Amino acid sequence: MNFTEIKLNSKKYLTGNTAKCFIVLCIPYICIVAFAVLNYYLYSILKSAKLDIFYATELKAFLFTLSVIFSVCICIIARFLSERYVFIKSRSANSTVKKALKHINIRQCISAVTTFVLKSYLSLAWGAFYLFPSLFSCTALYFSLKYNYSYKVVLTLLISTVVFVFTGTIFLYITLKRYSMCNAVIFTSQKTDAIEILAESTKIMERHTKHYSLFKFSFTGWNLSCFLILPIFYVLPYKRLAKYNYFNYLTDFKPSEQSNQKAIVFTLPTKNVISNKQLLTTE
Repeated sequence: MNFTEIKLNSKKYLTGNTAKCFIVLCIPYICIVAFAVLNYYLYSILKSAKLDIFYATELKAFLFTLSVIFSVCICIIARFLSERYVFIKSRSANSTVKKALKHINIRQCISAVTTFVLKSYLSLAWGAFYLFPSLFSCTALYFSLKYNYSYKVVLTLLISTVVFVFTGTIFLYITLKRYSMCNAVIFTSQKTDAIEILAESTKIMERHTKHYSLFKFSFTGWNLSCFLILPIFYVLPYKRLAKYNYFNYLTDFKPSEQSNQKAIVFTLPTKNVISNKQLLTTE
């Protein structure tokens, strides 16, 4: 299956579901904004509050930290549930929110949080690994400018820094695609351990990271169109649906045919009807 076929399937299943998918996918972003505002007001309240107890400052810091952690967990779970809805849509266009959330339990939500945290740490580790040469080169460039080295040295270090940053970013982008299907693994398996989920995602994406990176890169035009604001209402659900259709392709899952067609209002009778030609022959 090529890029075009996956995208066509995504567009087919998005027909009649664009508004629903967009609203569901916006819920995590609404949660982020809402909790950011709430935490800001909590910080203001704690800052102005006067507590005549020991370790008052530490207690305020603990409460605020606890609130931030809770907010992050809720936002991760909201994103997990919204992706669950789109994932179900990639397999059945007529699925509802109720059906999407039917088999979700607390353990899966906790798995989503722990997997997100572990994946973030791995992303930072890979980022440090791939971008370390550029950091070293950038440091050398800084000292060459500070101590007025010749322009040839400065130019060489500048070009080296640009090359290291560019190649490191590409390798990092491709490597992180190994963990792209973690949520899909949770949706389709009984795994709840974050390490096992990451390992399964890596196994599924093995030998497909470059292909999937090119697939994601093929949406560059759509991404640029979002600067006009209005296309984002279509692009956001379209990209997310395409991601899970790609997962269906990797796992050889055959989605059910789209059945949310327009209702048939009028049909021609097909039985017990004598045609004009039959009337002429009988006469």
